[in-house]
Order: sequence, then structure tokens, then C-alpha cells
Amino acid sequence: MASHRISTHNGSARLGVRGGFTLCEALIVLGILAVVGTLALGMSFDEYRGDMTRAERATLVAVLQRARSQAMSNVCRGDACTGGQSHGVHMDPDTYVLFQGRYFDPGDPANETIPHVTKSVAVSGGDVLFSPLSATTTPEVILITAPTGRTLPVTIGSEGQIF
Repeated sequence: MASHRISTHNGSARLGVRGGFTLCEALIVLGILAVVGTLALGMSFDEYRGDMTRAERATLVAVLQRARSQAMSNVCRGDACTGGQSHGVHMDPDTYVLFQGRYFDPGDPANETIPHVTKSVAVSGGDVLFSPLSATTTPEVILITAPTGRTLPVTIGSEGQIF
């Protein structure tokens, strides 16, 4: 006759029962951890994309402020420039180009190219031109659109204010 081992736990007698988790319990816990991990990872990617969009906006604002400052200071870059000129920013899909003069000339050696922070955002708008000394411009709103569809505006006032 086989003998059964009786173990007691919390004062009650149990026959042949060992402690631990069953396979089913372990799989349920792993499934819950996988779902929570996936949600957390998705949220962190959204936060990263938001940070990149805000960084792109900050870069654009800095480039616009630099062009405005050069226009107000009547800066003249390059050998062909005399007497100060307008300064502006031309927006390409991958770069911002600081230029001087009334119009953007892609062949001007005085142009300064600043790359976008990220390639995953879209920047609307064309050229922004600041008048010499006064830095006045045509009011404009430039939109920076993230892949998620979120849009951040950069507003330029008629007196050159950038916000």
C-alpha cells in the first residue's frame, strides 16, 4: 500500500500538495506583463515624437530670430554685399537656409544651411523675409506637423515678433 504524505499549512491538513505556481498562472502573469510593457513602450514613443516636434519648433524659432537679428543689425555677409540687406529664412524639406537679399538665391555662397532636427515632421511655409534695420515682415503662421498629426504653430508678427 502506498503511503501518502500529509503536509499541514496554516493548521489544515493537505494531502500531497506542493507550493508554487501552476503553468497557467505563470502564463497569465506573463501576458499581463506583456500588455503593460507594450502600453508603456507605445506611450514612450509618443513622448519621444512630441519631444522631437518641440525641438524642431525651437530650432525654427532660433533660426528665425537669428535672421531677424541680422536684419536689425544690418549685417552684410559675403563680398557682394554692401550697405546692408534684408535677411530671411528659406524652408526646404530637410533644411532651413539663412539668406540675405530680397529673394532666396540657392547659389549664393553667403547662404547658411541649418539641418532640421528630425526628418519625421513637416514644416509649412515658404520664405520669411525681415527688412533691414526695422526687421518688419509680413505676418505669417508656420505650422510644424508631427507624424501623429499634432501641430505646433510658430507665429511671426508684422513687427518681426516670433512666438
